[in-house]
Amino acid sequence: MSTDSNIEHSNRIALEAMAWMTQHAVAPTPDNYALVYAYKSGTDPELTRTFDMLVAANTAFDSTTMTTLYARHCRAETDEEFMADVGVRVEAELKNVLKALDTA
Repeated sequence: MSTDSNIEHSNRIALEAMAWMTQHAVAPTPDNYALVYAYKSGTDPELTRTFDMLVAANTAFDSTTMTTLYARHCRAETDEEFMADVGVRVEAELKNVLKALDTA
């Protein structure tokens, strides 16, 4: 996909996200925008299914719902990445300690 196509695609998703937020009376906060942008992009099948089910059930997308959805679908990945990074760093440090003990 060319850069121009990427920009056009991103702009289309951004406009769809903002329109969806307006239609569902969702405050345009950064977290809400990130969540709805992810939904409209269709890159997370679980998120898409969840949103589609909530829309079909006429769920109000109030701040509690949006915060819960954000925590489940956006923050979880960040937390997993953080924990994976911590694990790698702890493992590296343990190797250093064991190496130091072997040479002592």
